[in-house]
Amino acid sequence: AGTEMDDNASLVLGVFTQLRSLNLHRTGIMEQGIRTIARLTSLTRLNLGEVPINGGTLHLEALTRLEVLDLKEHKKVSIVAFRKMTRLTSLNLEGVKLTYREFRLLGSFTALKYLNLMRSGVNDRILSLFSFPRLTTLDCSHNGITRQGVVPLITMTNLVTLSLSKTKIGHAGAHMLLSLPRLKNVTLMESCSAEEEKKVLRELKWRNETS
Repeated sequence: AGTEMDDNASLVLGVFTQLRSLNLHRTGIMEQGIRTIARLTSLTRLNLGEVPINGGTLHLEALTRLEVLDLKEHKKVSIVAFRKMTRLTSLNLEGVKLTYREFRLLGSFTALKYLNLMRSGVNDRILSLFSFPRLTTLDCSHNGITRQGVVPLITMTNLVTLSLSKTKIGHAGAHMLLSLPRLKNVTLMESCSAEEEKKVLRELKWRNETS
């Protein structure tokens, strides 16, 4: 991660056909390198966070064994190319802007346990597309979510950790989160008053200590 690896250096990776985990965070790999990585079909974990690829992620569609995928800050990502990645349990889409169609497809990844949608353009309508029955950690901070968007969130009853900082859920939406039976950690900075946030956190702490 964070090295000077480029497309030429990445060609060496092609010989490691049984590689299971690969971290290319903040490297200089481009589309040719992505084509090389696409042949590593044994990969279960792949980090391409903050890699300057323009559409190259389309070549990853053969990596159907992936369980963990990090695409943080990609400017051109097509989730449609990932529709066969049904084993995904962890997906980082922080800063990735998706179309409505892609958000609908994202809702079909029902094996997800971790999902980061910070600054991804999520709103109330998009949240209504999701159920994610196994999800335990969700980050939807820095998005235009209101109290109405909390309604589909509270159907994700396995949530343990939730971040809704810098949204517009207000004090009513914040208190609605208390209906999540397994919720232990919540971040609501600048989404409601500091006093309301403290009340919610106190109630969660009390509930977790007495359950």
